[in-house]
Amino acid sequence: MKRELIVLTTIVLAGVAGWAVTTAVAGDLNPPAGPVTPSMKTLTEVQPRTPISDLPHHITQPGSYYLTGNLSNESGSLYIESSDVTVDLNGFNIFSTDNRSAIRADNEALSQIVVRNGSVTGDGTGRGIFLRGANMRVEDVSLRNCKYSGIAIQGGNNLVTRCTVTECSGAGIISNSPGRMIVKACVVNDNQQGGIDVRNSLVIGCVAVGNTPFDIEDYTNTLVDNHTP
Repeated sequence: MKRELIVLTTIVLAGVAGWAVTTAVAGDLNPPAGPVTPSMKTLTEVQPRTPISDLPHHITQPGSYYLTGNLSNESGSLYIESSDVTVDLNGFNIFSTDNRSAIRADNEALSQIVVRNGSVTGDGTGRGIFLRGANMRVEDVSLRNCKYSGIAIQGGNNLVTRCTVTECSGAGIISNSPGRMIVKACVVNDNQQGGIDVRNSLVIGCVAVGNTPFDIEDYTNTLVDNHTP
């Protein structure tokens, strides 16, 4: 009986001590006086972004940019003139007309440019996306009815992924430079000067049908894997 009492007393004392420690660590449960303010940072504070609300627009500084609505390049394009730039189309469309590229980065010294998440629609006279440089990336963009090519990239170590290019008067996706490029999980249909036209590159898991005169041009040193048809 005495032993059971000692054990019970020990358990109770341990529980009280644990409660005391927990209470001490928790601190005062009463909030300080004054208005309650948020303690977390906004997305803009974590990654500052610059809005683009009209065209033409010249990006001359590194950073992250986003569209605020549908735009037209009737008066000029979206010109990227700096490296280390991300353009989020933000789900919006650029209407391309008058023989201009919707988005253009034309300097071989440029690198680390990303265009994502939106669409470009041409009227048959407007061009699509033209990027020249290294480590360029176009992802989750849909292009239709562009003059010449939908997506044209010159340079090396570039990536086009999850894009759809249809009904362009040129090739759907083209890279006529010897630099390496990966084209992955893209749909390229009904373009008039070829579907996917790349060199020294890798084409993975793409659907290319109805393009004239070829769907995927299989150049030397280009590996085509798991595509349809």
